[in-house]
Amino acid sequence: GEVRAVCDATLYHDTFSRHVDVLGAGAYYVPDGFALPRDLRTPVRPVRELAAVLGGDFGILPLHGCPRMSEFVFLHRPSRTLVVCDLVFHIGPEADFWTRFFFRYGNRAYGRPSMTRIFRMGIRDRQAFERSMEEILAWDFDTLIMGHGRVVMSGGK
Repeated sequence: GEVRAVCDATLYHDTFSRHVDVLGAGAYYVPDGFALPRDLRTPVRPVRELAAVLGGDFGILPLHGCPRMSEFVFLHRPSRTLVVCDLVFHIGPEADFWTRFFFRYGNRAYGRPSMTRIFRMGIRDRQAFERSMEEILAWDFDTLIMGHGRVVMSGGK
């Protein structure tokens, strides 16, 4: 199908931003403060405007209280699927040795869906973050897809 939009939903995921033009998207949606490539030709829009493009099947919520990450989470209502970037990792035995080692001992986020130590350190306003989490948990979802690790097909909440 036609690519209507490309989204980087956190400030930490700019690795492939220099390749957005080859996708032929109508627009590239990013959080405020995102580091954009200098020669980008695709129109750039704020992530918060993506809800209008996606329609009512999607919910979009900024994670408040973590300004260094500026992450947005997404709910696909028809499939009851929550999509996050770095809020949750799910690293397991399929990962290489050094990744398993780092997430088990350095980040305390191994073997189950977990928030990493690094993410927790980025929370600056705990009350604002907790309000965002309450909103997310009020959503009706079962599947959890994250940017790092295995998908949780059911019981994601």
